[in-house]
Parts: sequence; structure tokens; C-alpha cells
Amino acid sequence: MLTRRDVLLGAIAAGVMMRARPVLAKAAQPATPVNFDVPAGACDCHTHIHGHPEKSPFFPGRVYTLARALIAANPERILWGTNWPHPNSGSGRKPTELTPLFQVDDGLVLNLLPVWLPDAGVRRKILVDNPARLYAF
Repeated sequence: MLTRRDVLLGAIAAGVMMRARPVLAKAAQPATPVNFDVPAGACDCHTHIHGHPEKSPFFPGRVYTLARALIAANPERILWGTNWPHPNSGSGRKPTELTPLFQVDDGLVLNLLPVWLPDAGVRRKILVDNPARLYAF
């Protein structure tokens, strides 16, 4: 499912049930904090939050309110990852044309996880426990 941020938040706020369907939220960072309540166990969905590096560039001081709101709603259902090596699939190119990769400092991003996720237990869930449960290892 490809959707806008407001549709995703509406579905989460309404407690819409989704069974193992990928949800891709395509949105710019919201300017104001995200607020919604989700009853425990009311939403069974997988969400991939991403931003296009040219339209929504990464910078360390940015407050990622959507990600924080989703983590607060259900940290047991969140995974962290990157799209390394950060392919550039911009429009207007031939399928055979090689394009340079986006330059993203993954070390910087990884080192900011304690800033974005100050609770060590939540970080462990997102980085270790949740992937282990999802991939059964």
C-alpha cells in the first residue's frame, strides 16, 4: 500500500487492522508534533518510513516526529534499517543509465539513534529483539 502520511496516521488512529501488508508512507516531515492514540493491539501493520534524500535531506538536528509517534504507539512493531548503498532512482533517466549513489553518512545516522531513542530498552527492541522475532533467528 502506498499512501500519504495523513492517510497512514488516520488508519493508525482509527485502529484499522491490516494483516501482513507492507505500508509505505510517502511524506515530508510534519511541521507539528503528531498526536494519536492507538489502543494496545489495535493495529497489526508493517510500515516503512522513508524520505527521498533530495526532497527530504537528512540532517542531525531534525526532529522526526512521525517516527517518534509510531515508536511510542507500538515499539514492539518497529525495525530500523537503511537503504544502503542509497541508490539514486530519480525520474527522467533511461533504465540503462548509471547514476551516482546518494551520499549518506550511515555512521552518523547510526550514532544518532541514542538521541532519537534515548531509552536503551526501546533501542534494543528496535535493533535486536524485533528483527529476531520477525526473521525467527
